[in-house]
Amino acid sequence: MESRKMILTSRRQLLSTGTVAGVMSMIGSPSEASGAVHAHPESGARSVREFGAAADAVSDDTAAFHEALRGACDSYRPDAYAEFKAWCDRYFYLPHRQEPRGVGGIFFDELVSGDVAADFAFVKAVGEAFLDVYPRIVARRKDTPYEDAAREKLLVKRGRYVEFNLVYDRGTKFGFSTDADPEAYLMSLPPLVRW
Repeated sequence: MESRKMILTSRRQLLSTGTVAGVMSMIGSPSEASGAVHAHPESGARSVREFGAAADAVSDDTAAFHEALRGACDSYRPDAYAEFKAWCDRYFYLPHRQEPRGVGGIFFDELVSGDVAADFAFVKAVGEAFLDVYPRIVARRKDTPYEDAAREKLLVKRGRYVEFNLVYDRGTKFGFSTDADPEAYLMSLPPLVRW
């Protein structure tokens, strides 16, 4: 818990002494067969330039998603996918349920390798991989018949997403600790869920 407090403190300091820019995408497709995805590349600057990104999915179509993220990571360094996938699996985990939030992806923050151009190119590659793969998944799955049992399973997984965001997510906690518009940091919550 202490590390979470330190991270929230460092993010407050970053916002008060530097700048942060990011784009968050939370997409639930028109077809339940395509699931939902989340991507959030960001860049911050204090005394050094920092980068971070998260991309994960709630879907049964995982192979293409992970392959695209692996390609982006491999363009950065050979061990990056294994490191950032493991980080994602730890971060997007629900200890009270002893299960992951979704099907995984990658996660990293405060990335400072010493090569700002390489770090920026990597975060850009993650964003481009996401923009390439998710439309292909939707196109492939949009006409797939979806039965009630499968929809219920997806709604339960979306409920896990809500639990994670409200209980554990550092970004949501940070939002609650500021005077920011709650709609801005709660916008990723899905409109329909089940528990």
